[in-house]
Amino acid sequence: MTNKVWKQKVVLNKAILEKLCKFYRYNFDESLLELDCFSHPGLIHHECNPEAKLPGGADCKFCRNVFGSVCQITCHISQFCLIMFAYRLGIGGEDFEIAYTHNSKMDYEALYRLVRQRLNDLEKGAETPIKDSLQLGFGFSKTNYVPGVAKPAVMSYVEDAAEEVAEDWLTLNEAATWYKCAYANIFAHVKRGNLPHRIFGGVKKVRKSDLMKLQQKNKRKRSSLA
Repeated sequence: MTNKVWKQKVVLNKAILEKLCKFYRYNFDESLLELDCFSHPGLIHHECNPEAKLPGGADCKFCRNVFGSVCQITCHISQFCLIMFAYRLGIGGEDFEIAYTHNSKMDYEALYRLVRQRLNDLEKGAETPIKDSLQLGFGFSKTNYVPGVAKPAVMSYVEDAAEEVAEDWLTLNEAATWYKCAYANIFAHVKRGNLPHRIFGGVKKVRKSDLMKLQQKNKRKRSSLA
């Protein structure tokens, strides 16, 4: 069940969010809407793929790189995102609803293996995906992976900030690794306004100092509830 071209990126809108909630049997709030990396996972990164090692080739101490285990680093919706990515690769058929039903019934690890096989076939030239502004090339699976950036609401960011990028600025992926949480969590904090951010060269970044402030704020909240 494959397709000769990549399908358009799946947008995490309200209809897809409803499927997400049903899949996990959990009521996710709307802060995840328009998640910029959705259906475009960086499979070499542990945030997106439980099997991927941490920087330096280290195993994850939280989930031990086991599919489905609880992890503070791997994105909480990584399996659902993989289901959508598999659909984009043609796995499950051409019809979205049929493909979703097919892919969502597959074991997480088995679906990942099928996705990897599909990608390997494409890289060998068995089929060539069309590349344009809506479809992906092979760069996402390489070490220079950068997630796509969805344009946020007007005035919620500063486009191409002029000041020099200091070590204090981190990409959202780097921020999630530093904070030891899922990418989706950092994205939600940015979207809610809990984390100020800037755009450098089209890449969304946050300050490490602001992450530290957020961390201390959350610690105080947990202490007050204890």
